Amino acid sequence: MGANVSKMKRKVIIWGHPLHSHTHSYIHYAFHKAFSFLGYETIWTDDPTIDFPAGSLVITEGQVDRQMPIIKGCRYLLHNCDIERYENVGIDFKVLQVYSHDCLDRDVEKLAPFEYYQPAAKTLYQPWGTDLLPPEIDDMSLIDAKSMLDYTCNWVGSVMPGEHGNIDQVQGFAIAASENNVELRVHRNVDHSTGIKLVRSSYLAPAINGAWQVKNGYIPCRIFKNVSYGHLGMTNSLAVHDLFEGMTTYNSDCRQLFYDGVRDFAKKTVAERLAVQQFVRDNHTYVNRIQNILRVIEID
Repeated sequence: MGANVSKMKRKVIIWGHPLHSHTHSYIHYAFHKAFSFLGYETIWTDDPTIDFPAGSLVITEGQVDRQMPIIKGCRYLLHNCDIERYENVGIDFKVLQVYSHDCLDRDVEKLAPFEYYQPAAKTLYQPWGTDLLPPEIDDMSLIDAKSMLDYTCNWVGSVMPGEHGNIDQVQGFAIAASENNVELRVHRNVDHSTGIKLVRSSYLAPAINGAWQVKNGYIPCRIFKNVSYGHLGMTNSLAVHDLFEGMTTYNSDCRQLFYDGVRDFAKKTVAERLAVQQFVRDNHTYVNRIQNILRVIEID
């Protein structure tokens, strides 16, 4: 699948989800940051009066796109949107979906491990990534025991019940932590710098998937963030462990995952941990994700 991604750079408009208004706002934040880093004129807005110049690439999500201008001559990247609304007016669009194993049952073309494109559905499947840029990861030192402020595991993100929730799995980890006088604290809707500080001061920083996510191979952005921030990569998901080519600490039993993390934090060498951090830097930033987007956005 060939595509010219070196064409003249267009304006990028990221529509909706102002920062901290919704969990998806952190994805829009990362896209805005990475497109700007790559030299694109990038606007993040929900102002329906804004001008969308012809040729703009517009990125949005289905909970916030109803007031967004739909302009012929622009190209749209849609996540969980009503596709018929765009098809009915002949708009040029592609669909962005998060990777899960079921995409492999479709007629997809492999771009990279866990990254696929389905031409018939005009859909790109890929995980999210860390919100750090590659140079920022280079500047992020590995965490050692001196970095930990106290015996606290700071969980930055959602803990939820329900079919797609992870509360049972997180509780298993919290029980093991409590057995060792380590407190698990949950933090939501924190700003970027605070999130980094919380992870870097954490005794351990796991990325724990719920049962549905484990079964379906969902890859959470939290694993990429925690590793890029300098912490040990820990997961209860075999798909995540496979994506990291076996370099993470993995156990499907979240209670035992705590003990495995304590062991590996002491056991793994600086070189081993640095290799995992550099793996994220080279493969799993939003710069990488944008490269895939630019490949498929030009395909008719």
